[in-house]
Amino acid sequence: MNGENSSAFRRSSTLKELISASSTVLGPKRIASQSTRSVVLRSTVLLLIALVGLEIKSSWVESRVLAAIARKLTFSLGEGASDVIQYSSNGPYDERLGYSHLPNFLAKLKSSGFRLESQARESKMFVLLAKLHIYAVYQEKGQAGLELLDRDGKPFYTSRYPSRAYRNFSDIPPIIVSTVMFVENREILDPNHPYRNPAIGWDASLGPWSTSGFIRSTASAR
Repeated sequence: MNGENSSAFRRSSTLKELISASSTVLGPKRIASQSTRSVVLRSTVLLLIALVGLEIKSSWVESRVLAAIARKLTFSLGEGASDVIQYSSNGPYDERLGYSHLPNFLAKLKSSGFRLESQARESKMFVLLAKLHIYAVYQEKGQAGLELLDRDGKPFYTSRYPSRAYRNFSDIPPIIVSTVMFVENREILDPNHPYRNPAIGWDASLGPWSTSGFIRSTASAR
């Protein structure tokens, strides 16, 4: 009986020694693993912050992604009416220049005996984005209207809206350009960042968010 107890005691003591030895061996490894993970995590966070800062300053990634998509936004002129064309439904520019009313205009012309000889055929990417209400970027007209030509190709009736407009950017007086840039975006023509997205002003966008967040945190603290 005493022999059995002593052997059991030896086994239990040996097991405790093995456990303590393994914990002693694995302890530094666990600490090293945790420190490595912490370093990797911090490095990843710093790298992401640096990339976001670079993107805000230069729009490096955005310009390449959008340019790759833009290369697939094509169209070609084909005979007859297109069965997949997407018309703009709303928006102040489309409403003012009549683009959103094109389906009604075409229907009235067809009912009056006119025939659509040719119409644009949009690419698959163009149609996909249009269905998602993401319309392609294009050079918007500052002026639109109607021009009727005679059989010799000379205009005999012309109507423009608005009736007065600058033909190109260089015709605009510098004082007007400077005033609009001062009010809207003072960095839009910054020569140090020629690839920056002019449609997004990060300073103007992040400023109100940070201010509103500060006001909310101050109000909650009170």
